[in-house]
Amino acid sequence: MIDRVAGTSAGAVIAALYATGRNAEQTDAVVYEEFVRHNPVGDLTFPRYGLIRGERAATSIRRHLGGKIFEELPRELRVVSVDLLRRRPVVHSRGSVSDAVSASLRIPGIFPPLRLGDVVHVDGAVLNNLPVSALESTPDGPIIAVNISLGSGNGSLGTSTAPKRPPRMPGMAETLMRTMFMSSGPATATALARADVIITPRTGDIGFLEWHQIDVAREAGRLAAAQAIPAILALTSNSPVAEERTEARQ
Repeated sequence: MIDRVAGTSAGAVIAALYATGRNAEQTDAVVYEEFVRHNPVGDLTFPRYGLIRGERAATSIRRHLGGKIFEELPRELRVVSVDLLRRRPVVHSRGSVSDAVSASLRIPGIFPPLRLGDVVHVDGAVLNNLPVSALESTPDGPIIAVNISLGSGNGSLGTSTAPKRPPRMPGMAETLMRTMFMSSGPATATALARADVIITPRTGDIGFLEWHQIDVAREAGRLAAAQAIPAILALTSNSPVAEERTEARQ
């Protein structure tokens, strides 16, 4: 049983939906409805603070998480954003879940920053794309890190040394995201070293905002998870808290 989850950026959405008590199928249904059937980033605006107004995405988040607070969730949740002015990560664990997830999704240059109180938040992936550290403060079992980032596994823009075709030219939004992930590279490497098991789906051929490839992404996740099952079983069988597994999501 996975009883604690943490997430950054899009991973914060998945983690929060799961933390509300939804199972995998129910979480998948929400993602399909909000990301595939309804484009959450379609409200383009004059680029003063960001290319996208962000209200459509915020409305989607409130539709499923509005009114939820961390303290009342059936599963423990941590969400990571970045304090833009103080240049430090922020781990959300109290108060409004929808506010925290909205803060974690504020991709610089794409969405405008989100101001909550005296803090201006941007996407958590700027500094912490794999929030293993957000779960380490309460070590109640092993941590399974799901490393989902642009270029994870092999793909046309991945790290394979044997390209099969010319690399795909990324769009502007994807270029911004990939550049942002570069700055969080050292933190990701540290997080991977601290995780007990790492699951890395092959998502390198899925471009940023390509919601229509949800079936491809889901299958990549299933294959990667299946490959990790022996390591997970070995880990839990040797753990003093064998039934308490935790999962950190990007």
